[in-house]
Amino acid sequence: MTIDVGLLAIDGAVFHQVPAGARSSPAGDSPEPVLSTVESKLDGRLQFFLRDRLTRTFMHAAQPIIRDEDIQTPTPELVRTALEAGAEADIVSPFHALPARLLDVQAHNSPRGLLAVIRGACGTTRVVILVKVEQERGLSFDTFKEGSEVRVEVVIEDGLVFTDKTEIFKAALFYMEDAALVGLLTDDQTGSVYKGPSSLFWVREFLGCRYSREADVMTRAWIRATQRLIKSDLVAPEDKDSVLSAMLAELASNRTTIDPSRFIANYVPEAAQDDARQRLLNEGASATRFPKSREVSSRAPTRKKLEFDTGYEVTMPADLTPDLGKETLDGEELDVLTIRGHLRRVGA
Repeated sequence: MTIDVGLLAIDGAVFHQVPAGARSSPAGDSPEPVLSTVESKLDGRLQFFLRDRLTRTFMHAAQPIIRDEDIQTPTPELVRTALEAGAEADIVSPFHALPARLLDVQAHNSPRGLLAVIRGACGTTRVVILVKVEQERGLSFDTFKEGSEVRVEVVIEDGLVFTDKTEIFKAALFYMEDAALVGLLTDDQTGSVYKGPSSLFWVREFLGCRYSREADVMTRAWIRATQRLIKSDLVAPEDKDSVLSAMLAELASNRTTIDPSRFIANYVPEAAQDDARQRLLNEGASATRFPKSREVSSRAPTRKKLEFDTGYEVTMPADLTPDLGKETLDGEELDVLTIRGHLRRVGA
């Protein structure tokens, strides 16, 4: 079954405040979440914002996820129960365990924010959406107390405009498919073929899920980590070219797996190997062998480009090694590229 997120209709939402950091922070002084005891009083503006932002995000950049039975977290069963209850599902007290769970597993540098539990439907398919909203410009959170009731609300400032580049939340949309819990997941890292997976604490430790196309996602993550290494951590042009060529050769090879640790040992200069391992961690990429995605590998470029600060750009086959050298001119060391062959064409 293919779900049409463009048909999303929201009929209920609850917001809980989640403090910054993690409960296991070295400081040991993280406050507890503030839990709502009733559903949000969704006004038209907030409902429009949630629906608009969620539908655009899921339609633009989402990865399918399935439950991972090896991970112990309360989220999947709570979501399943709510989906089975339909439009009358209680999304308040049964989900009170989730903000504390998020605080237990999120990164120490996670900003203050909200955990939203949203009940709705996409056409005739019931959905439950979990959203981690991060506080940023134009968004604030208020807590209202009315007798024994506590209600956390999102406040949107007047004149605030959210664009496709506004990164304010991670989101997971769940629904039932043939009695199985499945879903879609998105955040600022899942958009393109070379981007990595969502933060692992969110998809695994909190949601209790894994990507249903694990090879695709992990291959993207490895490519992303290697590209960042080349761009930011390697200095010598020959090192940049060597690692890029090795990455493209790995993607084009007939091997069915990629071993990041072996790749680092074989192709990354020793001085940058710790940086390479950190890049894997930052992008949520595996440091151990994983299945290579043929679909992602087939989209890898077959040519590479060398750009000089003088304005020259040279494009060449990815499997060729450029003849790079050094030359000193007026006391300045310059990179020199030597090209040998017959010039076939000159044109604009």
